[in-house]
Amino acid sequence: MKSILVYDASLRIFHAAFAASLTAALVLALAVDKDSAWFAWHILFGLAAGFLPLLRVALGFVGSRYARFAHLPVGPTPVVAYVRGLLNGQARRNAGHNPGSAWAALVMFTLVPALLATGWWAGGEPWEAVHGFLAYALIAVIGVHLAGLVWHTVQHRENIAMAMLTGRKIGRPEDAIASSQPAWAVVFVVAAAAWIGGLFANHRAGAASIRLPLTSVTVPLGEDHDGEKTRSDGKRKHRDELSRLSDYVDQCLLLPTAEQSRLTLRVESVPLRTLVLEMIETYELLARESARHLSVLTGEDVLVQADPRYLRQVLHNLLTNALRHGKGAVEVAVGGDAAGAFCRVSNVPADHPAARAAGTGIGLRIVRALAGLHPGLTFTGETAGGKFVAELRWR
Repeated sequence: MKSILVYDASLRIFHAAFAASLTAALVLALAVDKDSAWFAWHILFGLAAGFLPLLRVALGFVGSRYARFAHLPVGPTPVVAYVRGLLNGQARRNAGHNPGSAWAALVMFTLVPALLATGWWAGGEPWEAVHGFLAYALIAVIGVHLAGLVWHTVQHRENIAMAMLTGRKIGRPEDAIASSQPAWAVVFVVAAAAWIGGLFANHRAGAASIRLPLTSVTVPLGEDHDGEKTRSDGKRKHRDELSRLSDYVDQCLLLPTAEQSRLTLRVESVPLRTLVLEMIETYELLARESARHLSVLTGEDVLVQADPRYLRQVLHNLLTNALRHGKGAVEVAVGGDAAGAFCRVSNVPADHPAARAAGTGIGLRIVRALAGLHPGLTFTGETAGGKFVAELRWR
């Protein structure tokens, strides 16, 4: 056993920035009144803490070995072994995160978005109580996490807190990572500094709200007593933006699991037309909100072999992709022909390059990966006659 490098620079920078912003937000929340000018800084630090986990999601896929989600020991087997080791005083060393710190991180990454939502999206007395409860829950998780660090330091006689500063722990040479990945660290710092720096640069003393960088969302910086309609419109925008962020995180977590064929499918006979018609009502409402039209052409209902849960995810991605990254009418066709059952979604791509690029991104990658896991199901996506046509085909 010797000192080895286990945490890359990006992960250490994230940890320091996340801990600092959370500490500042919590201290200000406990120390100042909502009517104080300092309360706006509580919100700013809270927003910074809410943005950083988005970058951590990216590190979960492109970071070094122990930064990746696939290497977090959060499954039942390592957790049971870890708890057993805690009870008998023989807990094994983990080269990267142990199950306790891994679960503490996941819980914090869940509580912080929930705190943002209840703090400045929902509003109202009941939500303030929920916000307070979640804040104390976060403090409790942080307390347990710090107690775990103390226990590890005493049990293994290793200053584990320093590992997140130096990146080094005691371990086997073969468990070390090759480098601190300085290039990714630069990218992380630039992205974090640009967004958080833009957030604080947008703040003006005495202002009632602040605009989030790279979005059209404005966040109130205190109690808003002027204009219920303005507040209602702001809440709707916040819901839309949070929904997009939540959907993006879910997709990021699903993608590597699907592409690595690590999903367990429960394949059964699914009536394709029935499923599509059940889902389509929600997307018709979304289409009308953006002055779009969604038309559905169906033939006889056909049974297809699929996991209903993941088939819904595939259809969700296709319809969302068409509504977000296209223009004009969206056409959905469901039925069967001599070649087999099919579901086809077509729309005119948007003119601007950003939308076209987004239309070939993570959403369609998940569709391809999930379709590839289903026996007899193929997915094609191509532009023909000025339209982007996405087709699921069962043979």
